[in-house]
Amino acid sequence: CHHGRMDVPPGRSVAVLATHDMSAFELGVACEVFGTDRSDRGIPRWDFALCLDSAGPLPTRSGFTIGSPYGLERLAGSDLVIVPSWPHLDVPPPRAIVDALHAAAGRGAWILGYCSGTFALAHAGLLGELEVAHHRHGRGVHGHEDHRLLSVGGLGRIRLAHDDHELAVRVENTRG
Repeated sequence: CHHGRMDVPPGRSVAVLATHDMSAFELGVACEVFGTDRSDRGIPRWDFALCLDSAGPLPTRSGFTIGSPYGLERLAGSDLVIVPSWPHLDVPPPRAIVDALHAAAGRGAWILGYCSGTFALAHAGLLGELEVAHHRHGRGVHGHEDHRLLSVGGLGRIRLAHDDHELAVRVENTRG
């Protein structure tokens, strides 16, 4: 982590949310893009922090654990917040995560969800009427063959449709 470095320009703090049972691949993408120092190539550094949603170390789906000194308070104060993975698509994030995401968004931070992380943002009510795309290899969500509809706290819904190449996610407004 590069927290507190004096050579990081303002507005370049990034926090990546790490949760129990998350995908190591999606986490690795965020860490590689924003956590790797490339200043020797003229690319400005990011003030990078991996933020755990609870006391670590946290187990991943890949069988190893991750730890970090940073928690949700660092996530709420960053300029860019990344939610790369959400382990259970139909389970909303705990209130503490939702509050931290809303605190960051309320301050004007950029909120980035990719892969299954978009589901956490939808559950948190941060996608509104936006339409998002979600790519998955294979057949269906977690092996399911059917089309599924996920209600998201009365704020919207995610319609899942799939074919052999991808899974599309549509967030629709369900308010009158």
